[in-house]
Amino acid sequence: MTVTVHEAKTHLSRILHAMEAGEEVLVCRGKQLVAKIVPANAVEKKNPPVGVPTSAGFEIPADAFAPMNEQQRPANQEILANERDIQQEDTV
Repeated sequence: MTVTVHEAKTHLSRILHAMEAGEEVLVCRGKQLVAKIVPANAVEKKNPPVGVPTSAGFEIPADAFAPMNEQQRPANQEILANERDIQQEDTV
């Protein structure tokens, strides 16, 4: 609901009833917005903490942090070897 300052003063009871029903009120002076009034029981939307799944179907597999098996290790070792080679080139 958008009202002018004059309307807000004149119809305060009606505006408070609308706010009790959950409506936000924008108050303007002429065409300039000067205030946004929200219900006192309005709940602020907060972002979930980092690492907390936000979708219902998301699950972390039980073995996600298990040690790598033999098939996974060679690829990882190649990456580490490449990084060592790059570091050695930088120091030369």
